[in-house]
Parts: sequence; C-alpha cells; structure tokens
Amino acid sequence: MRLFADADIELIVLHVVDAATTPRFWDQAAHARRGWERQFRESCCVPPATRLDLRRGVPGERVVEVAAAKHPDLVALGWSQSVAPGRARTVRHTVHDTDLRVILLPVH
Repeated sequence: MRLFADADIELIVLHVVDAATTPRFWDQAAHARRGWERQFRESCCVPPATRLDLRRGVPGERVVEVAAAKHPDLVALGWSQSVAPGRARTVRHTVHDTDLRVILLPVH
C-alpha cells in the first residue's frame, strides 16, 4: 500500500464486514469507527492519507459495487492463495463480475 501511495497513486481501501466479522466493540459508536480504523491502518500498512471505505455485506458484491461507482484503473485484492472449497469467493466474484484489471496480492 505504501508503494502505491508513494507513487502518488490515488488509493481507496475497501474493507467489508458482515455479521460474523463485525468487531465486537462496534456497539460503542463514539469510539468504534475511529479506534477500529486506526488499528486497521496500522496492521494493514494503510497510509494515513488513504481513503478507507468501510462497507457491510458480501465482500465480492461490495467490491464490484464500489468498482462500478468509482471506475478504478486497478482493483487490488489481498488473497490467501487458497482455492479450497469455500475459499476465494471474493476473488472469484470480482474477477468474474468485472471487466477491470485485478491484481492479487498474497496475504499470509
């Protein structure tokens, strides 16, 4: 992420949560978003000036939705490199349902 930002490329980082992945402290509205965002930026190396878009729902659907609205030149997806049953749904959905260039970034 920092390499992209250092190259003066506009970044929009999208993170999608659902009922199973919503942080437990999210019910504390006054602190939840700010605290979560700070921790997310630190753990995922998201530069401070980068716009962070947080959505709720099915990740693949939200990626396609945001891509349709923002018309990015490239969609970068973190991917565990597993195609086991039940895995890579977001990757499959994004590659299948967009005509955008997609780069898969290995995540361990």
